Amino acid sequence: MRKLEQLLEFGCRALGLRVGVIAETRDGERRLFAKHDPHGQADLAALPLHVTLCSQVIERDEAFSFANHEEAAARLPADYQGKRVGAFIGARVHISEGLFGTVCFHDVAERQGPFTDTEENFVRLLASWMGAELSEYFMQRRLRAKERQLSTLADAMPCGMAALDANGCLLYATRLFA
Repeated sequence: MRKLEQLLEFGCRALGLRVGVIAETRDGERRLFAKHDPHGQADLAALPLHVTLCSQVIERDEAFSFANHEEAAARLPADYQGKRVGAFIGARVHISEGLFGTVCFHDVAERQGPFTDTEENFVRLLASWMGAELSEYFMQRRLRAKERQLSTLADAMPCGMAALDANGCLLYATRLFA
């Protein structure tokens, strides 16, 4: 999680925006998963996806951005009812199991100029990197859960068990063995 927060901070600094978030989009909702938000601007509540800018990011293969209210009016659908910010850029985040959600950077202040192709590519690359980190994070969580399950089963056995490495050092022992 710390690495994800550092990547969000890095993205904010590189883009000159204050807030960076990774949002999970599932079951028609957007939930913040990680954030860099030094001023407390990010909405932490789970929200219906259709009233968030994440909905606009999810619909596109490419990064979605606007630098000011004029660009936002031109790029957002006329029926969009969600909250608008001054500047925004985001991209989809994919993990090994499929689409996870989005990474988005925004600020209440408008930018002087539009986002460049280089900045949009940068955000897409960050999204890809974050997807790899999230895949690793979830894989480690599943592995730890399986280890706890195996340990519980081993402790329930009526005999003691232990595992040693090639040097004879104890790697694992059940409670009964201990």
